[in-house]
Amino acid sequence: MLQKRKNSANAPTSSKIKIIHLWKDLDTYYGVHDQLLSLARHLDTDHFAVGLCILGNADTPLKHEFERVGMPVKSLNVANGASPLTVTRLADFLRREKPHVVHNYCLKTNIVGALAGRLAGIPVVISTELTKRDQAGSPAKRFRDLLLYPLTRAAYHISDAVVFVSHHVKCEWVGGGQSNKYRIIHAPYNDRKISAIDPFIGKKRRQSDGVIIGNIARLSPEKGHEDLLRALPRVIEFYPNAKLRIVGGGPYEHYLKELCGRLKLERSVHFVGHKEDVAHELRQMTLFVHPSRSEGMGIAIVEAMMSGLPVIATNNGGIPEVITDGETGILVPPKDPMRLAEAILMILRKPDEARSMGVRAHRSARAGFHPGVFTKKHEDLYRELVYQKAPFAVKEYTPEGSP
Repeated sequence: MLQKRKNSANAPTSSKIKIIHLWKDLDTYYGVHDQLLSLARHLDTDHFAVGLCILGNADTPLKHEFERVGMPVKSLNVANGASPLTVTRLADFLRREKPHVVHNYCLKTNIVGALAGRLAGIPVVISTELTKRDQAGSPAKRFRDLLLYPLTRAAYHISDAVVFVSHHVKCEWVGGGQSNKYRIIHAPYNDRKISAIDPFIGKKRRQSDGVIIGNIARLSPEKGHEDLLRALPRVIEFYPNAKLRIVGGGPYEHYLKELCGRLKLERSVHFVGHKEDVAHELRQMTLFVHPSRSEGMGIAIVEAMMSGLPVIATNNGGIPEVITDGETGILVPPKDPMRLAEAILMILRKPDEARSMGVRAHRSARAGFHPGVFTKKHEDLYRELVYQKAPFAVKEYTPEGSP
């Protein structure tokens, strides 16, 4: 419960908490974009104002989507997101904008945002980690990231809070110790993408072409598409008409298509590219498979659960925080195509049990990963920190019982 309080006569005040979110670019679609869009849609606009600052390119259709939901986008247009020039330009931008909170997301952006936020005198700086360590797609990039990790820890040290997408991600970055600075806020499903799903929960899905195994993920090595392709021949032995529908784009697409050729799977696999209408894609699937080799949490899994699909995923990263094995989905070891194939066959052979599992998954996802819950946790965090660090900056807010 929050109450109004009087402000010091000399302190500048505002009627809203102003937040600037910081991200690297809008060129490639990432899960963080869904999180930011959810915040923009569900945030209490009577008490909060939000904007998005992009370090690199922002001139994409995604920019207009952010602006339609009330999150204006500004771009610094800097080529190297981790350079001292970026820190200087960002600090100048923040001094002009004067937000109460600068909220940064992932590795280099956390480093740049924390430094610039402190240089600009921003009252509250928040860092966020959405992925595990050592997740870059090449050895050179992983070595580059390794060099940045000490700077990341320094960014955490000068931040007022560090938000992690799962307990597993938190342990990867800072260990198992407890600190009030560390917060766990699971990512939400995108209610706009799957708003038309509910009527299909628990119903038998009509498949005119037989079994459709679905996957929705960025096409990059850590998402485990290669393991799914290698599992498919075993499934086809028993279900010759089974199809694999891969939704998403990314740098690994050419390699995966070549692998399909080597495995003689061209007729069984359909690469459909990135699709905005996730509900349409999920409605076509018999089951959803997410064979990730490295996963911070797995929001695509949550959206598949919301659709009532039986889900098979790897026992990896933060995924066990989403799926209860045998109850709301099936977990298999990563990088194990044969175990993956056997789990798929088990789902296909027991359709009634699979539908029941899908219904339980839907209930679990709705209760634990609703965007309203996600947004409320952020609102509480912003209010708490702004009151602590700049108690007279926003006149509406003070914790109940304060003088």
